[in-house]
Formats: sequence, C-alpha cells, structure tokens
Amino acid sequence: RIAFQKDVVSTTILFTTFFFPRIADFINRPLFAEKTSYFRDLFWESVKAREKSQTTRGDMIDNLVKLKNDAQDADF
Repeated sequence: RIAFQKDVVSTTILFTTFFFPRIADFINRPLFAEKTSYFRDLFWESVKAREKSQTTRGDMIDNLVKLKNDAQDADF
C-alpha cells in the first residue's frame, strides 16, 4: 500500500506523465516510488533465473520469457 500512495503530488505526476510526457521529462521525477524497485528487481531476477535454468511452471513469467525469446512474426 505504501508503494502506491495517492496524494496530490503523485497524482499530478502520473497525470502529467501520461498526458504531457515532454513536461514530465523536464520535471525529471520518478513515476513510482523507490519502494516499488524491490518488486521490479524481484521480477527481473525471476526472469533471469527461469531463462538460465530453463524450468517451466506454466505461469505468467514463463509466458513472458517465451514471448521474449520467440522470433517475432514479420506479418504482425
């Protein structure tokens, strides 16, 4: 809950980031709190571990790894 607090500043930054990205680049403030970096790091460590061990569990990470590693369809 703490990672996604709703206050005036974070709501304004979110709005600006999506609707006025050039202004958001000028402000140079992160979209998400530093507390969310734990989950992002955990996710990427899981992806790397799955790719290295080549184990499958039939979950979302397996599907994302498969999409990442499959050749892209040129007709799409």
